[in-house]
Amino acid sequence: MIRKRPKTIIKERSSHTVSRKDIDENAVNVLYRLTRKGYTAYLVGGGVRDLLLGRKPKDFDVSTDARPRQIQRLFRTAYLIGRRFRLVHVKFGDVVIETSTFRCQPDPAAQEDDGSLYHHSDNTYGTPEEDARRRDFTINALFYDIKTFSVIDHVGGLRDLDRGIVRCIGDPDVRFQEDPVRMLRAVRFAARLGFTIERKTLKSITKYRDHISITPAARLLEEVYRLFPFQSGKRAMKLLHETRLLRAMMPELDTFLKRGNNALFWKCLEALDELGDDAGTPPNPALIFSVLVYPEYKKIIERESAKHGRVDDLQIARDVMAPFVERLKPPRRVFFDTIHMLAGQKRFQSDRRHGSPERFAAHPNFPESLALREVIVMAEGGDLDEIAEWKVLLEKVQPAEKRAERERERRPRRRPRRRKPTRDGKPGGKPHSKNTSSDKREKPSSD
Repeated sequence: MIRKRPKTIIKERSSHTVSRKDIDENAVNVLYRLTRKGYTAYLVGGGVRDLLLGRKPKDFDVSTDARPRQIQRLFRTAYLIGRRFRLVHVKFGDVVIETSTFRCQPDPAAQEDDGSLYHHSDNTYGTPEEDARRRDFTINALFYDIKTFSVIDHVGGLRDLDRGIVRCIGDPDVRFQEDPVRMLRAVRFAARLGFTIERKTLKSITKYRDHISITPAARLLEEVYRLFPFQSGKRAMKLLHETRLLRAMMPELDTFLKRGNNALFWKCLEALDELGDDAGTPPNPALIFSVLVYPEYKKIIERESAKHGRVDDLQIARDVMAPFVERLKPPRRVFFDTIHMLAGQKRFQSDRRHGSPERFAAHPNFPESLALREVIVMAEGGDLDEIAEWKVLLEKVQPAEKRAERERERRPRRRPRRRKPTRDGKPGGKPHSKNTSSDKREKPSSD
């Protein structure tokens, strides 16, 4: 049965809850600048969705009929990014307003003939309605018109928002083959918003779950991190397990969960969520990985200790993390922080502690190890007074200002851009334009 295309619905200001005062003033400035210059411009995507749900959006995105170069000329601090999906970042200090041009579905005949539906280019411009229909889910395809203060719905997103449903726009079989990461996004939105995934969309996820393996590791890693903000990690991991996406992404973790006796795993995720906030602050990446592998790590430690007595905690941590490194390729710093957080748990036990508590608390990796310890104590129903005492000691030997300064020093420095050689072969000329940089944000729709 073919689902009829929803009729366009326009909700006037009196019948919705979106207000300009709840929109970032920089996004409002972008919208008004574009409209004053004669262009059509809407607030789009997750910002509109969250405002309608009474949530505070983390980002505000704009879509317009102005072309990327035209947008760039209107703003002094505007930068073109992306190849597959060309858009403009308009910067206001630390705030970035992502601004894109209305697009339509690319012509399949114009795509690279590699036997897949994956879009290698997505810069075919179109109308606002076409732009809405090429987005991923109905709840992410709503527009807010700054001129009339109305909400525009071309795809049935308002109805699904009211019903609490995550539904693909168009045929989910086609949409997930075009971009398999959309399956992870469906899980993320359902977990974060407390929604259910529409039946046909869910069936398609289970059907095409193995396609997630064609996703570049860097993009997949970013999507894994995005499952955990907004206290939604446990719900997201349960959905990944139920849809069997977890088996395609992290087969070792899926196998561990299938063996049973995995209550500690879910309690650890619950504790991680509890320690988070509802403002979207993401957990430390190393803390995410350490929580995911800790239950298996603990079982191996206990088994090997019973057999051999003394064990190499650090090597076991390396072995447990190895499959994640192979598939998701986290940065080396994340890997080393994770294994030291895991191996450092033994030092919280008084009978296995080496040296004084002050010396332990002064170690550079101690704050991360303590964060994991707090999750474990909460999951196992331990004494949180122990954590409070360690935090007091941490502040004494590593004040917050000192930790912040060390964190800044650990951040990787940007390499200077290479300059094109002159005709005589000597370095010189203008640096490469930012417009030729690779697409750092490959997903074709807003959060």
